[in-house]
Amino acid sequence: MGLMLPGGGFFAHVGFSSEAGLAHILSATGALALFILSLGIWFATGNALLPPLLWVTLAVTTAMMGHGVPRANAPILLLLGICGGIITAIIATMCWQMWAYGKRRKSNQILATAAVSSTHTPAIKTQAENETDAQRMKFILDRALQPVENFDGFEWLDQFQTAAVRYQINFLGYALSMAQASHLSALHGYLDDAQSRLVKKLTDHRVWKYWQLENAWGNLRTDADPASRENIMYTGFALLQMTLHEKSGGNDRYNKENAFTLRQPSGNIFPHNMQSLADSLQRESRRRDFHLTACEPNWIYPLCNTIGGAALKSYAPQAWAQQEEIFRERLEQEFIDTAGHFVPCRSVYTGLAIPNIGGIMPQAMPCFFLNALYPDIALRHWTLLRERMLKNGNLQRRAFWPIDTGNYRFSRAAAYAATTLAAAEMGDAEIKKLCLEALDDECPVNAQNDNFYRPRASVWAHGVEMMARATSKDAFKNLINEKTTPAAPFIDFADYSQILFSYAKSTDGTLTAAAELRFGQSSARLKFGGLIPKACYKFEGLEIPTLVADDSGRAAAEIQARGKIQFKLARMS
Repeated sequence: MGLMLPGGGFFAHVGFSSEAGLAHILSATGALALFILSLGIWFATGNALLPPLLWVTLAVTTAMMGHGVPRANAPILLLLGICGGIITAIIATMCWQMWAYGKRRKSNQILATAAVSSTHTPAIKTQAENETDAQRMKFILDRALQPVENFDGFEWLDQFQTAAVRYQINFLGYALSMAQASHLSALHGYLDDAQSRLVKKLTDHRVWKYWQLENAWGNLRTDADPASRENIMYTGFALLQMTLHEKSGGNDRYNKENAFTLRQPSGNIFPHNMQSLADSLQRESRRRDFHLTACEPNWIYPLCNTIGGAALKSYAPQAWAQQEEIFRERLEQEFIDTAGHFVPCRSVYTGLAIPNIGGIMPQAMPCFFLNALYPDIALRHWTLLRERMLKNGNLQRRAFWPIDTGNYRFSRAAAYAATTLAAAEMGDAEIKKLCLEALDDECPVNAQNDNFYRPRASVWAHGVEMMARATSKDAFKNLINEKTTPAAPFIDFADYSQILFSYAKSTDGTLTAAAELRFGQSSARLKFGGLIPKACYKFEGLEIPTLVADDSGRAAAEIQARGKIQFKLARMS
């Protein structure tokens, strides 16, 4: 009986007429609760050993302990209860399938009558909007530009689930890359430095040591290298962070041998670079029948795999082309349910899927990354999701989960920010506007003392919001799929403590920039690169003498000004 049901051995002696019988009822209830808790721990940490070990331990314990005289009808009642539960589960599943088929028919009707595209391109940002975004970016830059070993301002809650520090690092890096690609492509300096330091933070042992535990209790392996097996939530996310930095800023430092080296305090070293991470993604996808790679042991998340897929497509498009068809097939067959929803995650060992939880966000966010891989799937899913989010022009706020997945506090900040991000990539200006209004309404900004942050929102939510504000229709897709040309000329050095740029782009050899001198500064030193060697350049908007580039195409200038400035740097004819 103990093997038939966790704690089932206690049921042989349950009863309401004696203290011993009541004690067995409480023991059986407690055993079941412990087992359910162990399933939750399995889901949260990948500890696949805990549930079966607890089950067997309870069975052995009840078999060995003295219970008194068994009740003759107890085993029969227990078996009837189990059978009844199984039958009920089967009936419930059949009812759900019938509902899902009806939902699918309705979804197909919506898709058949929908316009080719339910989205439209938002207007180009004004200079004032860029300035506001620059103020918001300080939240990210303050955390990124601190010494690599410091994590001031990050949230250390757990390293196994969605509040893990690695996700905060990843999405702050993604945000800076999207902003650079959008309106700061001619700014290197502190922006490149910030992104490089964030990547280096991923190599801190405190960030990736979780894998040694997960690999031990989930795979029965002692290998501590987080890029050796599964774990796409580290390898795929890190590779995307590197490739976005490379695409947006022209930085290829992570291609070099051992450019991403992980060190344990014990002295073990795991040398990696972009190529080794890409090789790991390919190897692990081929190893599974599902083709999608597990995040933690046993659990496959399609969202994580779309992130890893985007990273692989950007860095190694030929390698992605080899698996593009099978990835799509498995995604649609195994990770989109009958009703057309994304399956949050699926168990490798059992094939069972976790029910849809989390509201709109886990359904919306994959659209952002999928748009770079399979735009038709992204549009199809977004069109259906839009029906759930919008009623009579009003955003259905109750459909958004009231828990911030970045810090587990009661706030819809993460849900609104992630949905805004997807809406921006899909070009849905209406949903983007409504989500940002809801975010401002429920999680207002604190803009005092040179700070610009949302006190109730997680660090992760701040990063995702900044990504969304820097994204326009197909921005991520274009960044992933297209080759980028480094900006020239560009700002090679700018002191973050002196000046904050809101715009910096080069067109036809002319650099256009807007910035604000900080903290009452009256001057700032800038260095420029990408100039034509020995050529003369003049400033428009600043009283600075003519610049003459050196043999390497570089030059420096001292800005004397206060507050906001705008200038152009162009070659003299």
